Amino acid sequence: MNAPGTDLGATLTATDWSFSDSSDSIEIELVVESRPARDGYFWASQFSFVGSAVGGFVGLQSRGGYQAEPPDGDTDLTDMAVFWIGGSPLRAELGDVMAPDARTYAQFTSGTQWWTIHAKYDIVACRPYRLRVARRTQEANGDAWYGAWVRDNQTNAETFIGRILVPAAWGLLADKSVSFSDRIGWGSVTSCAYPECASARFGIPSAGSGSLSPLTHSNRFAVPAKCASSRVTELGDAVRHELGVP
Repeated sequence: MNAPGTDLGATLTATDWSFSDSSDSIEIELVVESRPARDGYFWASQFSFVGSAVGGFVGLQSRGGYQAEPPDGDTDLTDMAVFWIGGSPLRAELGDVMAPDARTYAQFTSGTQWWTIHAKYDIVACRPYRLRVARRTQEANGDAWYGAWVRDNQTNAETFIGRILVPAAWGLLADKSVSFSDRIGWGSVTSCAYPECASARFGIPSAGSGSLSPLTHSNRFAVPAKCASSRVTELGDAVRHELGVP
């Protein structure tokens, strides 16, 4: 369990993975073991690029805030898949899920631009999903498209979430990734008993289409910590993240 902090809320949990080399893909299995009826939660695999200080993530949100027309459109609390890259990528395109159930969105923040792809995607508790981000194609000038996929490992149905174009200088995916769990909300946290408990299990990731396994990994809690209600458990072949533990 994490040590208590000064703010109210669920403390983010993370597992840092290190590989021996850069690669063109990173994959990880995610099992959402329990999810609340009221709160929203986010489970994701974070990555970065060899030639850029920024990166992105692909993940699943339970009761995420989906907007078909951001930033001012109506918000629908629903399950969805999220693909995000920061640091001024060039553009984004939808995959298998089309509007109005999916959308791309670019926003400028502090002089940089980031792109997101949100797509509605039903999450079934205790079912294994594979999150994957991979270099898909390359333009004539060297700019590269990176795509994101979610595969239901029980049915073997794979959904292509979409792709985002990044500058040629960014290169391959760096030799590190992060699995993290975070609370989205909703509602003001008035005590440490307010966040509902959610649990997810991250398997051991691989890179380079399965050719690379992690050399090391370590677990941590976000700093500064919030309520002392998050827990990380080593399972041998996976790591369990729990937030809002009673």
